[in-house]
Formats: sequence, C-alpha cells, structure tokens
Amino acid sequence: MMFQSARTLVRLAVAGLLAAAGCGGEPSSPDLAAPDEGPGTPTLEVGSTIVFPFQNPSIAVATSAWTEDQGVDIATRGGACGGNAVLVAVASGTIVQEGISGFGPAAPVLRVDGGPLSGRFIYYGHSLPALVPVGAHVTAGQPIAQVGCGIVGISTGPHLEIGISLPGGPTCCPPLHRTSGEMHQLLLQALNGGGGGGGSCDAACGAFGCACVDGACNGGFCDGTGCSAQETSNCSAFGSQCVDHQCNGGFGPGNGCTAREELNCQQFGAQCVDHGCNGGFAPGHGCTARQEVDCSAFGAQCVDHGCNGGFAPGHGCTALEETNCSQFGTQCVDHQCSGGFGAGHGCTALEETNCSQFGTQCVDHQCSGGFGTGHGCTAHEETVCANQGASCVDHQCSGGSAPGSGCTAHEQQVCSNSGQGCRQHVCTAR
Repeated sequence: MMFQSARTLVRLAVAGLLAAAGCGGEPSSPDLAAPDEGPGTPTLEVGSTIVFPFQNPSIAVATSAWTEDQGVDIATRGGACGGNAVLVAVASGTIVQEGISGFGPAAPVLRVDGGPLSGRFIYYGHSLPALVPVGAHVTAGQPIAQVGCGIVGISTGPHLEIGISLPGGPTCCPPLHRTSGEMHQLLLQALNGGGGGGGSCDAACGAFGCACVDGACNGGFCDGTGCSAQETSNCSAFGSQCVDHQCNGGFGPGNGCTAREELNCQQFGAQCVDHGCNGGFAPGHGCTARQEVDCSAFGAQCVDHGCNGGFAPGHGCTALEETNCSQFGTQCVDHQCSGGFGAGHGCTALEETNCSQFGTQCVDHQCSGGFGTGHGCTAHEETVCANQGASCVDHQCSGGSAPGSGCTAHEQQVCSNSGQGCRQHVCTAR
C-alpha cells in the first residue's frame, strides 16, 4: 500500500487488494481454448436481456476494475466467496457441463434456450461449489453456483470469470478477446438497466456505493475523479482538476481527493491530499498544489495545510514527523529532529533570521546564543555537559569546573564595558 505520486501511496493499497482478489488474466487449458485471434467485434448485436451474474451486485468490484481475457474477470470486494458471493443464471437455460480445465472442477456451463442468445454457452469460471446438477433447467436469476474460496483453477484468489461462446459452440472457451467485449457490454447492460438488470445507471452504481458519472461508476466511493466531461472541462478553465463534481484538485481549493481515496487513506491514519495519502500522519508535506503556491508567495513552506515551514511561524513539521521525533525525546523543526534534546540549534529558519538581526544566535526557539541572554546551549548540550560536571556556555562545556571562562559572549561584553573580566557568569576584577 501505499499510495504518492499523485495517487501514490496511496492507489498502492487498492491495487494490492484487487491483485489479492485475483482479478484478471487466467487462461484456460490449451485443449479447450482456441488461440488468440486478436480483438474482435461482438458476434451478436448487443441488446440481449440478461441478469447480472451476482445475486448481490454490491459484492462485485466497480466496473472500472473489471478486466477482459477470454471472458470478463470480476473480483469480489474484500475477497468475498462461498455463500457471501452467490452466482445466478444470467438467462433461462440448461446446465450442460460442470468442471472446466483451468477454471475449476465444478465451474458450470449454461446453454441459453431462448431469446437472441439462444444456443449460446455461458461459463462461470473459478466458481465452487455448483448448486444445481448437470441437466437441470434453470431460470434467469436462479442461484447456480458460488464464487470459489481460495484458489480454484488457475487463479490467485476469489473472483468470477464469465464468458460467452461463439455461436454454435464449443461449450468453452472462446479465443482470447474474441467475445469478451460482447460479454462486457451485456454485463454493463444488466447493471445499467438496458438488458434486464433493472434500474437506471444511478441505481446500478448505487449497488456499489458509487455515483454514476458519464455512464460509468466512478463517483463518490468508486475509483475515478467522479466528474462529467463537462465538469472536467469547466474546472480546467480555472487551472483546476475536477474531483467529485467540485473544482478542488491540483490548483483548486480542497484536498483534491475522491471520497473513495479519502476513505482508503483513513485506513492508514492518513489524510488524502491531491490523490495521495500524504497528509496528517503520512509521509509528505500534506498540502495541495494550490496551498504550496500560495505559501511560497510569502517565502514560506506549506505543511499540513498551513504556511508554517521555512521562514513562516511554527515548527514546520508534519504530524508524522513530530511524532517520529518525539520518540527520541526530540522536537521537530523544519522537518528535522533538531529541537530539545536533538542535535542542532532547534530553531526555524524564521527564528534564526529574527535573532541574527540582534547579533544573537537562536537556540531552542530563543535568542539566547552569542550576544543574547542565556547560556546559548540546547537542552541536549546542557545534558552532555552536566554529565561532565560542567555547565554549557555558547555550545561549549566551559562553565563550572570545565576549562574556559564559563561566560557567554553577552556577559563578557557587559563585564568588559565596566573594565572587568568575566568568570563563571560573574564580573570580576582583572
């Protein structure tokens, strides 16, 4: 997982989930599959009425995650299988075969007995067990199998490969990509209401918890930007990216992430910024492109949506960096563990500049080094010197019983102005 890039760290987690679910790409055995003859056009004019093969459509991953080879590979959400992923007959017909080499020992083959698809064979790869015997006549929508759990056939995890034969057979399986486009369109029709699935595109996408955008399920909690072509064009006129119907990606206001991306990032305790899990407790500055540009106009760096890095007020560290530094008893300053008991002066670039205007060095957010009041040492340096029975002065162990006058540059200057010398922070006669 993990997300960056624009959709890094993030996309990283979702892609891993789909891969684990076994989506796509398993060929059946050579004795059943004809060689690849290249992409072909549908062998039948699409418009046939079929039912979506999942009894509960919300179990299937979004349409944008489907892939094609001989048939259409559809993974299940969360690797659902067995009784949680029941498969139904897409049309009325007869079960003529169970078990397909490469697709599992119980994968059923349905021969459609009516309508425009009459005589065609539809196979359900990687399913186990079968719920009806060979020879049984089934009606559209009747449960006939379940998505197999674990590895069923040549697979990497629970999913369905559903495909349709060439007219006249054989029962299984068609050449690579020869009829997969036709099957894909039939399935989309079933979801979108054009072929027996019932309901509008909005209703079909709603089964996935998604919004229908330009005829595809890519809004809300689905993959994709979730904007129509018109919205995308309108936002581009402002130099912005459209995200979930709003101009809030790239150089537009907002975090620039879809609802799905924000939900995925939350699982890692991270905030989504411009399609990446890089806000809050995730790597990165956690700012949008617009915020970074705005902050740079002030000579500042943007950190977690605030202009508080570099020459801006604040420590200039992300929540993750601050947490990481605290594990070492150190404070984070401008992305470095250099405050408190950490190495370094522990001041931001702005603080160092401000102190230098007074001829003073900044130490742990105070103008207390060089000619400034105070010992001019970090907490870390004071601890190191104390272990040697000495006090720290201007970054040196030169106070107490240690060599040196034990006075800051400021103290020495004050004593000199009165014709005296300084010893261990006290003006003494020379």
